[in-house]
Amino acid sequence: MPHMKKALQTFFKTYPAFISHLHNESHSNPKAEGLAKMLEDCTLMTYAAFLQEILSSLVQQSLTLQQFNITLADAKVTISSTMEILQQFSTSSCILMHDIETRKEISGYPLKRQGPPTDMEKKVSVIKSSLIKHTEARYRDLGNDVKESTIIANVKSWP
Repeated sequence: MPHMKKALQTFFKTYPAFISHLHNESHSNPKAEGLAKMLEDCTLMTYAAFLQEILSSLVQQSLTLQQFNITLADAKVTISSTMEILQQFSTSSCILMHDIETRKEISGYPLKRQGPPTDMEKKVSVIKSSLIKHTEARYRDLGNDVKESTIIANVKSWP
């Protein structure tokens, strides 16, 4: 996941270079033309911005859970915090996603709506619900009793 997050950050940062290069290559390469059209699709770019935003909390959870010296109590705190972030996520809190939806451009390059209009808020809600459901299912075997009883092993929680 950290690689995907970094790739999306780099993609949005270098979007003008990508789109310019693809437009130049599209004169002689039909694949470049097709890819340029995809990158000019407002729906696809809005989804990419959403993905970049939602990956932030998931990457943090993943990296924390992979630490060598993590305790079960630390894992509990990380999982709980990620669940709260997912539950509170809304499309209005994602600045890049909101900018793409309202201005229909990225870095001055206009975006086009290809295909029928989509209700991004509804799609985000479905993805968010699915992430929450699968995260809860993944850590269901770590019941609250087990997690709560290991808090004493977490030195950070001592007074």
